[in-house]
Amino acid sequence: MDDPTLPGFLWGLFVCDLFETSATIFFYGLYVNLFILAIYTLQRRRTYGRIWLLAASWMLFVVGTLQTILRVMISTVLGRAVALLVAHGQGELPTAEIIGLVRDRLGLELADNAVFAVNVFITDSVFLYRCYLVWGYRVKPVLLPGILILATIAMAIVSLVEGSSSSDFVLLGGRLQIMATTTAYGLGLAANVLLMALTAGRIWWMRRTIANIPGLHSSIDTRFSAVISIILESGSIYCFSAFLLAITLTTVGSSNNFYSVLVGIAYQAVNIAPTLTVVRVGLGHNIEDAVKRGFTQPPEPIVSTKLDGCSPGSQMVDLHPNLDVERFGVANMLGSA
Repeated sequence: MDDPTLPGFLWGLFVCDLFETSATIFFYGLYVNLFILAIYTLQRRRTYGRIWLLAASWMLFVVGTLQTILRVMISTVLGRAVALLVAHGQGELPTAEIIGLVRDRLGLELADNAVFAVNVFITDSVFLYRCYLVWGYRVKPVLLPGILILATIAMAIVSLVEGSSSSDFVLLGGRLQIMATTTAYGLGLAANVLLMALTAGRIWWMRRTIANIPGLHSSIDTRFSAVISIILESGSIYCFSAFLLAITLTTVGSSNNFYSVLVGIAYQAVNIAPTLTVVRVGLGHNIEDAVKRGFTQPPEPIVSTKLDGCSPGSQMVDLHPNLDVERFGVANMLGSA
């Protein structure tokens, strides 16, 4: 969008919106199929934590759908402005009407970014809660990532406020806003890398500890590995998207087709990442099943049938006195993943 004239500016803005909306719709289609599969598997399987997984899935679906609707509305409004431009050809342009449409687009863009911030917060909260459960409801391990998540939302709000007070037609036009948005991407990336390391690392350590317990099938090690792969799979999608957005915004700016495509992908990546986890849980990749199938004739000294809030029949393994496993069932570790 280097053309300083109104037609050139308008066309460049429309092309960016078209790229962004197209990417959003395409990945929304992928996400909807994944969401349907997640709901179907959760409804059929009485897995631990099913209720809150269903609630989180529906929240993400509502926000993701609203995001897509807003993107379509943005492209439609700007499309009307381009249609006016084409209709008048070389004649006198209805500048006031076109500018009004572009300002309407700016308002919708602000709403779109606000919804994206809410979407990111919901996804971050899902990952934070998963880590909280894996660590046995301990606050200290999730304190730092929780602070980073709140800081991410704070910077997103700064970006939105700066955008609403900007006189520019392009939302991410001011230096302060670009800085705030890039910082938000970076903080979100840091929070999720930390959550991914804390969650996967905790389960890896527990797998390493439990592997030496006699009377367990080797299949339990495989299922613990599957849990770790789920965490890394969902976390890497999210982190890679945030990394690309931060780098691209810093190097080429927001008025770039490649950045627009990345934003469109990110709108649904924040929904696809946790929904992939839900699908895997719905298909039975949870630690409760791993423990149940891992026992042959569980030795009495290391097995307790008493769980805090877990379903009857679930089993808890006393891995080590320092693990505080009395505070949570092994079933909790991926009832949330």
